[in-house]
Amino acid sequence: MEVRVSELNATSQRIEFVSGTAVVTHMVVDRTSPVEQTVEVTVSAERVAREAAEQLRKLSGKVKVAGFRPGKVPTAELQKRYGASARMEAMDALLNRTMQEALQQPALREAVHFSEPMFEGQAPTEGAFSYRLIVENFPRVEPGEWKGLAVEQLNVSVSDEEVAADITRLQQEHSTLEPVEDRTEVQAGDVLTVSYIAADPELAKLLGGRDEQVDLAGNGVIPSFAAGVVGLQVGVESTISVDMPENSQSPELAGKTVDIRVTVNSIRVRNLPELNDEFAASTDLADTMDGLRSAVREKLLAEKVRGEVQAAKARLMRTFVDSGTFALPSRFVARQAMAEVEQMFSQYFGKGFDFKKSGIDLRQFTTGVTPRVETSLRSELMLLAVADANQIQVSQSDLNEYFEKRAEEEGVPAAKVRARFAKPEQAINLQTRLRLDRALDALWEAAHVSLVDALTTPDPVEEAGGENTDDGAEQNESVSE
Repeated sequence: MEVRVSELNATSQRIEFVSGTAVVTHMVVDRTSPVEQTVEVTVSAERVAREAAEQLRKLSGKVKVAGFRPGKVPTAELQKRYGASARMEAMDALLNRTMQEALQQPALREAVHFSEPMFEGQAPTEGAFSYRLIVENFPRVEPGEWKGLAVEQLNVSVSDEEVAADITRLQQEHSTLEPVEDRTEVQAGDVLTVSYIAADPELAKLLGGRDEQVDLAGNGVIPSFAAGVVGLQVGVESTISVDMPENSQSPELAGKTVDIRVTVNSIRVRNLPELNDEFAASTDLADTMDGLRSAVREKLLAEKVRGEVQAAKARLMRTFVDSGTFALPSRFVARQAMAEVEQMFSQYFGKGFDFKKSGIDLRQFTTGVTPRVETSLRSELMLLAVADANQIQVSQSDLNEYFEKRAEEEGVPAAKVRARFAKPEQAINLQTRLRLDRALDALWEAAHVSLVDALTTPDPVEEAGGENTDDGAEQNESVSE
């Protein structure tokens, strides 16, 4: 059996020759926009018939028909009983096969999204059948005038109050906790070990803790909880009212006042070291308090400068992205927006949450997500154009350097970091991310940066997305971070 297949170009056909008989699948690719192509596919009657015959042949050894031995049912009888279902199975098989054939052609190899196959009317019960696909690709992007873009960077300074606050933080870190033995009543500023649970049985599933350490002077504790436990006695269960923050992890608790049953198990106080040269030496930053203040000021200034450079880069990127005018693949964007919404719901309700059974129409939530998806995609495409213009590539040695750096930062073996990117798609994503970082660095190095005391135009509002996590365990809300 001789099989020869011609290559599909933008407007040509694909013809399969089997035993000298032409069995034609006709495919026409029509580019309707820089990011969209329409693929018209017609599968010939001959090919459908051949596939249907194959389906009947497979069926002949399985079905039982009265009056015939297994495997000996005549083809005409099989056709009479199962011909319609065999054709449907043949059409389904050919649909999948021809879609794969189409997407493997040069004209469509850059596809990033394709639609469900669309049919004109009902599927025919005999002869050929046709369908249509909408295939999307990323646009061809030119970086344009990306060198010498103007951007403002704020001058920064560190006040004496900021230095003092950071030294207080260091003092807290070097403090010790001492048990309280001369009283049993909670005072402001104590460090407690508490057990607590919401009084409402339903909310108790969301809010509770056992033997949890709570620093009443810490920034992470809910203020109304810190105030409510003052005056409580060790070992005595009491009920207090707590105003839950608006950004609570659980929507059922956000912004609500909740009655909580609390038992104080122990009280400790924080013993702070004196602010002297001995304390300064214990921080490993300086030998004297004057030296510590200078070191802290220098560190805070460096942090502020890094932060402002990142903010200036974001402003530069916004200017750069606004200069690009090109269409985005709308169906691809919609799919990405839906993926973000599904991830958001999974974080709230767990990875096993069944969206279909819930009856929730997630499409209504994509409106607020879509602009961010579009901006992110536009940014990546334009930075990749800069990377191409500068021939920025990421080699294996670059990846090894990244693995070593991450391993040092995390205090783990480099092999453990490398294992996170063992799959081909993970390695490709990392290489792309590193290319984007280097392209942004090139954009920044070529920019005209002006140091100013105040921005002449306000910063655009940027929404920061959280990192993905594989931790799917349920967590109760806590009264402290």
